Amino acid sequence: MRYMIDTANIEEIKDIIEFFPIEGVTTNPTLVSKEKMDFKTLVTGIRDVIGPDRVFFVQLRGDTAEEMIEEARALKKLIGDNYVAKIPMGRAGLKAVMTLSKEMPCCVTAICSRQQAMLAARAGASFVAPYVNRLDNIGAGGVEIACDIAGMLDHYGLPCEVVGASFKNVDQVQECAMGGCHVVTLKAEMFDMLAGHPLTDSGIAGFDKDWKAFYGENKILDLLK
Repeated sequence: MRYMIDTANIEEIKDIIEFFPIEGVTTNPTLVSKEKMDFKTLVTGIRDVIGPDRVFFVQLRGDTAEEMIEEARALKKLIGDNYVAKIPMGRAGLKAVMTLSKEMPCCVTAICSRQQAMLAARAGASFVAPYVNRLDNIGAGGVEIACDIAGMLDHYGLPCEVVGASFKNVDQVQECAMGGCHVVTLKAEMFDMLAGHPLTDSGIAGFDKDWKAFYGENKILDLLK
């Protein structure tokens, strides 16, 4: 399973890519508008920070398939390679995917059912993004749906990956990993939750205590001089 960060905040992105193995950045209209920046400046700023090799998902805002197609082409020209057109699920979105998937990778978002994911994959989507926690919040089994989608896509040999989205706890992420989801996209604070564990903390504290009992505050380089 691969990791992406779900944010449009440039400082959060800088911090997370320094310390964690992040494949790319996903955004949505809510995250973008939260930054209260000129849209073009924000998008190009994120690309500059993550470099050309990480993938960058930017969601389209057109109401019709034709508007979405025009937006996606303009964004690809601006962002360059490794741009993924993020497209809301629905009739217009599926129509846009059937055209755009021949030109660039597409991610169909706001997936809330297995059949939505299948339709998106058959339309040519490279990614589908089920909303895990939002489904869990209404008792719909978000983790189960995301994992079922991953298995279904693999079963039919469709070249489409599941990007699990909308997470609130480590267990949801772990269950998606065990269930075969290909990618998860997470808020910045989730990465420290994934990396942390109280037994890890106590173990490291023990190493530090034992070292200092003999070597004091010296570090290894101090002792190699």
